Amino acid sequence: MKGKVLIIALVASVALNVGALATFLYRSAVKAEAPRRPHRLAHELELTDEQREAMRARRERTFEEMAPLRRELRRKRGEVLALLKEPEVDAARRDRLFAEIARLQMQLELKAFENMRETKRTLRPEQQERFLKHVEERFRHRREDFTRGRVRRPGGRGFERKTMRERSGEGE
Repeated sequence: MKGKVLIIALVASVALNVGALATFLYRSAVKAEAPRRPHRLAHELELTDEQREAMRARRERTFEEMAPLRRELRRKRGEVLALLKEPEVDAARRDRLFAEIARLQMQLELKAFENMRETKRTLRPEQQERFLKHVEERFRHRREDFTRGRVRRPGGRGFERKTMRERSGEGE
């Protein structure tokens, strides 16, 4: 009797963990699709045409640099999923995969950070202040959305079920 209860608890625990990981992998893949269009930000910052063009070019360059990292990250997460399907988990392989995932995520974050630093440098002081407030708002909403499991539009108005690619206009 005790053995059956333990087996049921173990199966339920494994199922819950697999479901949580699958959800995380799916959400990560959807969010990593593409950057959003900066039209709202350009309006808020009152950018000149030159500043708009510089931001567009920088955003495109950064997205192109990040694309191979995102593809590799998706591939590594697929390997983690395959590892879950195996009857026995190779702990060394698991650790290598998660170390590689962490390294890729760090590279993506660094590229995003450098993009924001370059953007900030092209702005006048009053624009920089508004830009930093915008970035802070985005960080706050993303953290809140992650903890709630929701996808929200920038600015926190309502819920949206579109992918980043659809939001950026690339899917049109």
